[in-house]
Amino acid sequence: MPLRETVRAAPGQRTGIVAALARLADDRQAQSKKEYPMAERQVTVASPVGLHARPAAALVKAVAAAGIPVTLARAGGAPVDARSLLAVLSLSVQRGDQVVVAAQGPTAEDVLDRLAALLETADELG
Repeated sequence: MPLRETVRAAPGQRTGIVAALARLADDRQAQSKKEYPMAERQVTVASPVGLHARPAAALVKAVAAAGIPVTLARAGGAPVDARSLLAVLSLSVQRGDQVVVAAQGPTAEDVLDRLAALLETADELG
């Protein structure tokens, strides 16, 4: 029986390492089904060049390290995936513009605090 079918087999049919992998997969699936509220912050961009190449790249790097879904939008605009450099650049955010940063996940509040601090500090973004 192929591994995939073995992992999907009824719990009584699983043995050894396959059983452990199946339990791990079941636990991760249950964890991913937890609903977390979408948290968001409205932030004023402090970088002298707005979210141009280098500052946008620093933001995208920080978002990627966060490990949870994060979006960025101009105030009143449509959100984009903040892990995408091109999407962030497409917003054409200038110094002093208001942006909305939103995240969803178990660490969303902490992630948003760090990203807000990054965006509000001109030195951090270059």
